[in-house]
Parts: sequence; C-alpha cells; structure tokens
Amino acid sequence: MTNIYYNPEEFLLAEVGQIDFSDGCYRFDFTVVWKREDGKFVYADDAGCSCPAPFEATTPADLTVATPTEIQAHLEQRAKDAYGDHSEQGDRWAMQIANLMGRLVS
Repeated sequence: MTNIYYNPEEFLLAEVGQIDFSDGCYRFDFTVVWKREDGKFVYADDAGCSCPAPFEATTPADLTVATPTEIQAHLEQRAKDAYGDHSEQGDRWAMQIANLMGRLVS
C-alpha cells in the first residue's frame, strides 16, 4: 500500500511542511501539513518508534481540514504539550512553526 507520508502526490496532496516534536531518540512525533488539490490545507499527527513507518496507516479520511490559523494553534499547542515552558525548546519550536506558517500563507 502506498504511504501518504512518502508519496503524498498519489493522494493528490503536496507537502507544505512538517515538524518533528520528538526528542530524536529512535522515534518520531510528526505533524505534517499538506495542501490538497482543491487548495485546502490538511494536517495529521503521527508518532512512533523507529520500527513503523510514519503515517503507514493514515488515509486521506484521517486528515484534518483546517485554516492556517487553526493549524498554527494546533502546532503551538503540540509544542507546549511536548516541552512546556522551556524557553530554549520553545524558541526552537516557535521558529519552526513560524517558518511553516510562512509557507502556508505565501
């Protein structure tokens, strides 16, 4: 079966960007944002160890349709949930979120 993460074009999607909220120790914790062929933005979260492929069980029906504002709120909440108020990590995620948001609205 084709994987939405590795082959988004087969699902009429184009990746806008992604953020990995994991600590990088043989695991992933992604939020990925795609743009559909109809121009709407969708996103999904997936996490796991190094064994499964990211989003291997995800289908287009599992994606959340959202506005850029809703996506930004989701990303900021994920960063807060993952790292609380640690300023060093918070600054890192704020920069990544800003970069992804810039791609959404350009």
